[in-house]
Amino acid sequence: MPHTTRECSRPACKARIPRSRYACTPDWFALPKEIRDRINSAWRTGGPAAILTDAYRDATAAAQAWWEGRDA
Repeated sequence: MPHTTRECSRPACKARIPRSRYACTPDWFALPKEIRDRINSAWRTGGPAAILTDAYRDATAAAQAWWEGRDA
């Protein structure tokens, strides 16, 4: 049976979330709206295949960089 949850994408967070979400609710809403909008836009355009696109990779890299600046 496939896993239906995974860890939040924020490196410092170990919360379990549905596989269809990028981050847990507190970490998602902590991200600047611009980054959330970029992730959402890439996902809406490509669905699960969005993870293979440059737009999605760039948006999630921006999220990771933003979190790194706060978790250091």
